Formats: sequence, C-alpha cells, structure tokens
Amino acid sequence: MPEPDRDPTIPHNPRRAWVEPATPEPKKRSAAATWTRRALLGTATLAGLGGAVWYSGILRWFEPSNPKPQSGSPSETATTPAEITDQATARGQVSVAAVAAGIVRIQITPVEGQTLGYSYAIPEELPATAATVSQDGDLITLHTDELQISVARQSGAISAQSSSGETVIEETENGFVASSGGFSWRLRIPDDETCHGLGQRALPLSLRGRTISMWNYDAGSYPVGADPLYLSVPFYLGQRNTLSYGIFWDNPARGSVDLDSAHSGELSIQSDRGPANLYLIVGSGPQQVVERFTSLVGRMELPPLWALGYHQSRWSYPNAARFRSIAAKFRQLQIPCDALHFDIDYMNGYRLFTWNRAAFPAPKQLLSDLRAIGFHGVAILDPGVKVDSSYPTYTSGRQGRHFLAAPDGGRLVRDVWAGASEFPDFTAPAARAWWSGQVRSFAANGFDGLWNDMDEPSTFDDAKTLPDLVQHSWEGDGNTHVGGGHAVYGMQMARATREGLTAANKNKRPFVITRAGYAGVQRYATTWNGDSLANWDHLRMSIAQLCNLGISGIPFSGSDAGGFRGDPSAELYLRWMQVSSMMPFFRTHSARTAQQREPWSYGTTMTNQLRGVIERRYQLLPYLYTQVQRATVDGSLIVRPMFFERPDDPAYRRIEDQFLLGDSVLVAPILAEGARSRMVTLPPGTWYRYGSGTPLAGGRTLSVTAGLDLPIFVRAGTVLPLWPVRQSTSQPVDRLILQVYRGQANSRLYEDEGDGFGYRDGKSLLSTFVTSQDDQGLTVKWTTEGSYQRPASRVEVQLFGWGPSLPHVSVDDKAVKATGTAPATITTKAFTQLRVGD
Repeated sequence: MPEPDRDPTIPHNPRRAWVEPATPEPKKRSAAATWTRRALLGTATLAGLGGAVWYSGILRWFEPSNPKPQSGSPSETATTPAEITDQATARGQVSVAAVAAGIVRIQITPVEGQTLGYSYAIPEELPATAATVSQDGDLITLHTDELQISVARQSGAISAQSSSGETVIEETENGFVASSGGFSWRLRIPDDETCHGLGQRALPLSLRGRTISMWNYDAGSYPVGADPLYLSVPFYLGQRNTLSYGIFWDNPARGSVDLDSAHSGELSIQSDRGPANLYLIVGSGPQQVVERFTSLVGRMELPPLWALGYHQSRWSYPNAARFRSIAAKFRQLQIPCDALHFDIDYMNGYRLFTWNRAAFPAPKQLLSDLRAIGFHGVAILDPGVKVDSSYPTYTSGRQGRHFLAAPDGGRLVRDVWAGASEFPDFTAPAARAWWSGQVRSFAANGFDGLWNDMDEPSTFDDAKTLPDLVQHSWEGDGNTHVGGGHAVYGMQMARATREGLTAANKNKRPFVITRAGYAGVQRYATTWNGDSLANWDHLRMSIAQLCNLGISGIPFSGSDAGGFRGDPSAELYLRWMQVSSMMPFFRTHSARTAQQREPWSYGTTMTNQLRGVIERRYQLLPYLYTQVQRATVDGSLIVRPMFFERPDDPAYRRIEDQFLLGDSVLVAPILAEGARSRMVTLPPGTWYRYGSGTPLAGGRTLSVTAGLDLPIFVRAGTVLPLWPVRQSTSQPVDRLILQVYRGQANSRLYEDEGDGFGYRDGKSLLSTFVTSQDDQGLTVKWTTEGSYQRPASRVEVQLFGWGPSLPHVSVDDKAVKATGTAPATITTKAFTQLRVGD
C-alpha cells in the first residue's frame, strides 16, 4: 500500500483497509502512543508556554490508572493494561479496549478476517491503556476507573456501567444486526435523556424523537426541520440528569441514527458499510465528554486574529470597483471590518484559480490595496474542475490522473457552476499535493483565506452528488463513495486547501472555511450553516445549530447574518447581527437575488445601531480570542448551550434562546419580531448586565428590557478584557481595558501577535486574574506566563458594583485615584495586585 502523505496535525501510523489478511496483522503501538498523547496535548504545546501551563492539568487523563479490585470472585483476571481481543460470539468477533481515561473502544467484526479501514478521523492505532479483564460465567468484563464494559461470550451483547454503577448503555433485544455489508446497533435510552451533536442540523437543541441522516447533502435554501444538511459528524452526546456520555462511531459510510422516533425508548445506529468501530466516552459533565471526544479526533488550530473580526460578503460583488467602493464605505462610515469575500463571479467562466480579467484586471493590486487599509481577501473555491482542454488546471489534473473515475472506469463528468466538470480525488495523496500546488499559486495573488463550497460534493444532476460506487483512493486502500468517499470529501478538500494556503503564506496562519465535513474537520477549517433563510425561525434555530456543531467538535462556526436567501427587514437584520456578533465566525453574506445588505443599507438610524453592534464585537475581541485559544487546547466549546452550566437540571436542556459565550458571559438575544424585552434564565450566583454595576441574583428567571439592544450578562467576579474600538485588527491597540465585576471568580486573558506562529515557541502571554472578597473589600491578583510583550503598557481598569461613591483603590500597595462613577475608572500599568476598599 502506498504510504499516505503526512497530515501535519497528527503523527502518522495508518490502519489497514477492510481486507482479509493472509496472516493476522500485529497491532501497532509505538507511533500510536504519540498520537494518543498529542490528541490532548499537541495544540497545548503549540499554544505556547501560557497555554501549556494553563491546561497542564489534562495530563492526568493519560497517567496510568489503578483500577480498584472488583467485587466478587472472577474466574480470570488479566494484568494491566488488558483488553478483550477478538472474542468469538454469535455476532462475530468483539474486541474492547480502554484507550484513554473515560474512553473505551468497542469493535464488532461480523465477517472473520475483516479489519478496520483507514480512518480520517483517527488515523492512528490507539494503544490499550490501564484496565483489567474478568470473567464471570457467560460475561467477560473490562474494568477501568470510570467504565465497566461487559460482553456476553455467546451472544456478544454489550452493556456498560459507570463507576457509580449507573447503566451507560444497554442493548435492546437483537441489539446488533449485520446485513448487506453494514450493521445496526440498538440501545435503550431512558426517558430523561436528551440527544445532541451529530453535526449540522436544522433542528432543536435536543434531537430526540427524530431519525437523523448521516449523509452530507446540498440542502439549498432549506426550511426549519430539513434533514440532512451539509455536514454530518457521527458523534452523539447523551445527557441525563445524572450522566453525560458520548458515542462516536468512526464509520464514514452512509447511515442514520434513530433517536427514539417511535417513542419506545430506543436509539439505533445504522451504517451501510463496514464493521462497527465505536468509542464510548463518559465524563464528569458534557464539557468533559466533548473534550475527550476531541482528544480522539483532534482540535482546531489557532486562527489569525483577523478571522474573528467582521466579514462582509455577497454573491457576488461583480468587479474590482465594487470591492473598492465597499471598502471605502466601511472606512468612511467608521464601521469596523476585517475581511471581504470573493464569491464565484470573480472567476473566468467559473474556472477555478482564474480571474474574470474584464471585471478584475489587476487582482494582485486590488488585494494589496485592500490589505493596506485593513481588509483581508477570502476567495471561494468549488471542487468541480471545468472540462476544457485549454484550461491549465484541467489539463494538469487529467495528466496527473487526479480526478475520480466513473464506476465503469470511464471519465466521471457532472454539471456544476462551470458546466461539465471533473472532481479531484482528495483521498489520494498525489491529488491533494496537486490541488495544494494550485492553491499555492492562486493564493499568491494576495488571499489570506479560502472558502470551500459545493464540497459535499454537490452536482446539478438529479442525484445531487457522485454515484455510490465511484472508487476513491483512500490512501491507496480503496473505498466507494457511499462507503466513505462522500463523507470525507469536503474534509480532505479542506485539508489540501489548508496545506496550499500555508505554503503560499508561510508566516501566516491559514484561514479556511468549508461547507461539508466529517469528524475531525476542525483540524483544517471552520464552517457555517449554509443557505439559511431570511426569517425569524431560522434566526432562532441558528443558536441550536451552532451549539450542536460545537458539541460535535467544531467550535468555530457562524451563520450568514440576516439569512442567505431573502430580504430581511431592518429589525430582523439587526437582531441577527446581534446574535452573529457573539458567535466565533461573524459574517454577512447574501444571495445574488437578495437586496444589497451592508451595515448601511437600512438608513442612518439603523446604520448607527449596526455600527454599535460591530464595535462591541471589536471591544470584546480579547475575551473572545481567549475562548478560541482555549478551544484549541482542551476542546472547550466557545458557544455553549445553557445545560453545560447545569447538566443535572432538565429545565436547562430546554433552553434554546440564550447561550453562554465562554465561562463568564451569557447572551440572551431578542428573537421575536417587535419584542423589546424577554425572560432570561440566570444560573445560580450573582450576575451583572454588561456595562452595569447593579448586581442581579441568579438561580431564577427574570424579565429584562432591551429596547433595540442585546441583553448580555457577566458573571460576578469576572475580569473581562476589552480593547478600544478599531476599524480593523491591523490597527494598533493603545491600551488594555479590564472590566472588574464585583464578586469572586477566576478569569483569563490570552494574548499573542495575532498572526504567525511565534506562539508555538512560547511567544504568547497567558494572564490569570483571581478575584476575591473579604469584609474590607475586593482584591484582584494578576499573574502571567509566557514571553509575549504586550505592545501597549497602558491598562484601564473599570470597576462595576460599587455604587456612585468613588472607592478607595490601591495598585501594588500604592493608592491611585479613581475617576468617574459609572463606572469608576483608574489608569495604570500591568500590576500584580489591585485592591478596592480598605
């Protein structure tokens, strides 16, 4: 088998394809140990000294555990580490192994000699970790500190219990059925279990009661409730009042998940192809379950800071003059913006990597001029390469044999925007390298970001994608489109695109967007929720969509503000912009049939409102960047559903109209036309309205007025880092602003150069703020780790929660004068201790 090219995010030690070996293949361990550790710690190392120190606590997940002796007298006990290997049962061979703390792999192979195929989600053979195995009658059981997995030796039935004795999984009758090359696995789920994850869904936060298709699909202008959409991830998070657990079935073949659609208390996983390769994950709460899942499939890399700014797009701005006028208007009206997107009409007849020279006569100059005033260019790319013998990209692709063939071995041609086109095989290392070379040459025009669209892949024929039996290289092992080529197509296109963009801009962090993907796609790209509709229902649904994407391991995402298709009212656009401004990816994008939609498109009054929304986003960038960096290190969700705060309370699992942004900020947007107030659930503790010093008791639901503003709340004790408003992130920051909300808490701030890779060598700065109270007042202790030097030494501290009288303030034991009353403010330099009160 040819050696696949190395994925830059992981060490490489591929598993074999689904073949019948002449002799049993030995399990590979040495290189896999590297991957197991790096899955959790690799990005922590890359994040610099501060990130590594901050999350050094996760090392305990891979320390050898010491399983407690089990009660009873098992007839056999294996030494640690131990696993259940190739247990012959009525359903075939069953293997069970602990692969990390709280994670157990279960493999069911109905056909003797069949082995697991190469995994694009987990390309390493994971070694067994500490466990013991016991046998008691018909049951053989693997014991770890957190899970106990039992296999019935005759039937192969599988069950699992947590360390507290709670049933995690229990099969129904005929729990596993193999048929037509695939399988189904049926489990019981209790009444209190809600169902989450599974990628991108146009559905409520809990997916229970529905059958979900595991198939990426160009859904077009989809309505609420449509399924499937563009991106599927076979990771399920089950949340009960007393248990959080996950199931990841690493099988990219077409399939489905029935989440109790018959209301009989049954969950069923079905796949069209391949043996069952399942990972059962438990944790102390949903956040830890997601962190452990992303320790398997990898985490996002740190994006450039500009990617967190505001993006303006349209299908399409037709020519260079229009891009220049849009950029000039942003600067004239002083509305911050960092990126302009080039949709498909910049191309020559939709040929990839080309320009319509009549409309864009000097693209390098255009992109250079835009960058000079703070705008980064992001260009769209589709996978279909136009059949044209005079088109160099097509002829080089044909000569290199980089395109997929039809099932009969002939040419595979389908209609897309460019007309008759062929499609690269992104599971072939040579094809990825060829594509990366095309990207590198094209990005040299001056693009800092690339946007992959139509990469399910989507076509204009009735099937809307490629035939089921099209053969993909699959790193030389071979697989069909329905067997997995379809699921990983967008992910591997994103991988090749990222590699090409990195080669073009060696000292810059790549920014890639993809519409389609599979488990682990976050290693290469971010995503968005596709062709949403300009209506209130889609706005409300977008919160659940983005939360479930985060649960699926993809924390950096967003939606097209205002909806992609249709014409939002000024009020709807404002409310959508408010929600989008609190999401990681913040972009306005609209269809060519929609009216112009820029922040100034609704008159002067609304322009001023929208400017304020975008300015607040830019003020919050240091806090948001800190949450993004944390996601790269430990897999934390940037945008979190409310039940992550109180997983034991079923009422929180029903909240879909508000969310948490990181640890300390709660966002409760207005989502109904004409509404100027709403009910907000505040978790236990004390909270403050953003920018207000009036404490609010949590643990209750209250009515808040909003007018045309966005209700935002900050947890008491938080030190919230802000920056002054800038027109783009390329402009220098003249001071760091710290909003201190009276109370007790720990807060963090991550800083680096905002681009480049110096953070990998420790050129970053992690600040930790510990806020404590006593009878005399409040103390803020500020410690730092890392070598990055903040460009501006000035620090402005704003104090919230002390009323109209100016408090006594000292910095490092020296009294300083506070000014103003709403809030009281001091100006200083970085300090080690700030004291408010006597």
